[in-house]
Amino acid sequence: MYLLNLTEADERMIKLPQWFLKSMVLLLTLLLVACGNGVEETAVAPDTAVDEPIPITETAVPTATAVPTAVPEPAPTETGADTLETGEVEDVETEAPTTPEQPETAVQPTQFRINPDLSEARFLIGEILRGEPFTVVGVTSDVTGELTVDFGNPAQTTIGEIAVDASTLMTDSSLRDRAINNFVLNTSRHQFVRFVPTSLIGLPDSVDVGQTITFQIEGELTVRDITQTVLFETVVELVSEQELRGQANTVILRDDYNLTIPSVPQVAAVDDDLTLEIEFVATAVQP
Repeated sequence: MYLLNLTEADERMIKLPQWFLKSMVLLLTLLLVACGNGVEETAVAPDTAVDEPIPITETAVPTATAVPTAVPEPAPTETGADTLETGEVEDVETEAPTTPEQPETAVQPTQFRINPDLSEARFLIGEILRGEPFTVVGVTSDVTGELTVDFGNPAQTTIGEIAVDASTLMTDSSLRDRAINNFVLNTSRHQFVRFVPTSLIGLPDSVDVGQTITFQIEGELTVRDITQTVLFETVVELVSEQELRGQANTVILRDDYNLTIPSVPQVAAVDDDLTLEIEFVATAVQP
């Protein structure tokens, strides 16, 4: 009787609805997971009939093993240091950045103008007067001209036209003065003797206040209506940045300019060569 009843109970359990059995299996699985035991899940097809209870076996969950991950080496960069084979970096001394030097402020050229009150142009020529050698000197202060001096680079210095009013030349004799104006230079038609510099030769690389420099000025000299190339030997003193003092001279031939001296009884002979000189003071032009 006991066996019969047990068999009937089993039959009743087997005949339980499938959804009830699946729910029980799922509940047991969740309980095992909550208790910390891993359960190997068995996939149950939704349409598969369960004839008997599914045995549940405790399965050891494998412990996760750390897998070494290869770390890619950083790409080499240009750092100025040498990388050794061992991976060590050789120390390299790095120079501190230097501050670029600031260019010096360029010195602006200074324009100077000849001061007629402190300047003088003259000619000198020898003659035999009453049987004795005599040097005739003609002088005027009517001199104009400008020059531009570059103290930072004297070679860039320039000189403009120098003009002398020949009609104001004076010698020791008024008779001679009239002869020069009317016959020698014909100043009524050619009032000025002009000199136009074309090049400055022998200028230094630098110049300081108080220094005296010697150089040559080449240019075109016009007397009356004839122009010739001449060379003035020149000495200039830089008195200050506001004042220059200098003198220049050259020798020309009367024949080169067709300068004819009138014949007079007292003068036996006149030299063919004559010296031209200029002594000047030039002051800076205020802007």
